[in-house]
Amino acid sequence: QAYLDSRARLGFPMAPKAWADEVMAKLNEKKAA
Repeated sequence: QAYLDSRARLGFPMAPKAWADEVMAKLNEKKAA
């Protein structure tokens, strides 16, 4: 999870934009839950 958080702060430089958007959406759902 820490890895994803670090990637999120960097804007997912190594990941496709669509994948990053999906992951960020899931992270936001967890925060709202």
